[in-house]
Amino acid sequence: MMLRFASLAFLFVALTGCTSSSELNLDGAVDAPADAPADASDAADSGSVDSEVPLDAGREGCVAPGASRAASCGNCGTRSERCVDGFWTSIGECLAQGECSPGATESRVEGECLPSQRVCTASCEWLPWETVGEPAPDAECSVGQLRWEISDACRPNHYIPIRCNETTCRWERGGCEDACAGEARQSPWEAEEICIPGGELMRGAPDWPGATPVGTVTLSPFYIDRYPISAKRYFDCGEACGATFPPSEEHQNRPVFGLSAQELERFCERDGRRLPTEAEWELAAKGPAPRNQAFTWSSPDRLCVAEAFGCGTPYWGEYPRHDIDALPNVRSVFGVDLMLFGVLEWTQDSFDPSFYERSIGTRDPVYRASGVARVSRGFSSTSREPFGNVSARWEGIWEGRINNHGGRCARTP
Repeated sequence: MMLRFASLAFLFVALTGCTSSSELNLDGAVDAPADAPADASDAADSGSVDSEVPLDAGREGCVAPGASRAASCGNCGTRSERCVDGFWTSIGECLAQGECSPGATESRVEGECLPSQRVCTASCEWLPWETVGEPAPDAECSVGQLRWEISDACRPNHYIPIRCNETTCRWERGGCEDACAGEARQSPWEAEEICIPGGELMRGAPDWPGATPVGTVTLSPFYIDRYPISAKRYFDCGEACGATFPPSEEHQNRPVFGLSAQELERFCERDGRRLPTEAEWELAAKGPAPRNQAFTWSSPDRLCVAEAFGCGTPYWGEYPRHDIDALPNVRSVFGVDLMLFGVLEWTQDSFDPSFYERSIGTRDPVYRASGVARVSRGFSSTSREPFGNVSARWEGIWEGRINNHGGRCARTP
């Protein structure tokens, strides 16, 4: 009896020792401490309850687990959804979207600073551009036009850009720039490169068959060999290029000749380069728009600056007449040598007399077709033609060797 009473006394002391933070009610409930919030709302106010938006907020509920459907998404697109844990859940990408968001608008300036705008339809397609203003007064050029000026004030391979201001559509002249933004090869001397800055070319000539109509095209910057490939340089390529017979001492620095377009293309590829397009060749020979002279030099009254059949010089024969660096007086305004009075030079282009008409106003025009004659450019010192000019287009066989054909290489920076 004494032991039972002692146990009850011990339990009573233990319980009353815990009443410093709460009190034991007769019904067994424990009162909250006096400093505790009265209810859950008070707890929320005190910041002790996480108040972030539930992860499922905004999701559409579903009642058939595993069911699937196609739902709209993005710009008039669709995607697959599946009922997972009571919510429609995406199980794929948004497919077949339109071009734009309904109601979106885009603005641009085109032509001679003419403001225009287009609107996106409810079916997520752009309506045609519409003019929304007047062109700039006294416009000189069109948005996006770029020309280059050659200046003695610039370092080699640097030129002065003349850009069309997109607000006033008037030409603005900049400072000297490295248009190719790279390193032109300088050695060996016979493999030296020239940077051609690209820009606008006035392509063609009104009095030359296949070179009409005359029109403007735009080219990207490129490098081109200063000289046509010499016989020595080609022979150094070895049997991989088909060079099996060494040139004589007299002809080592003459342009290599008697090559097919395939052979010259293979040489350029092994040299890490390519054939120029005929538009690139013409720009390197003629100079930037608005220039449109007939020869690599500017004065038409100096037609016979070099010996040519049309100037009364007797026919020379089948071997090129001049070393690759022998005629600085026929050098182009960019500094490219012997584009006339060397050999006919292969290009990338296939011959099509109507190509100029189809490609006026384009960028980097080139025409390639299998089984079609290849275009060569220039004028050969061995030609029986009286004259040639930098717009002349010659039609040559792709695989067959032509005695007075050679060329030079180009590359994209």
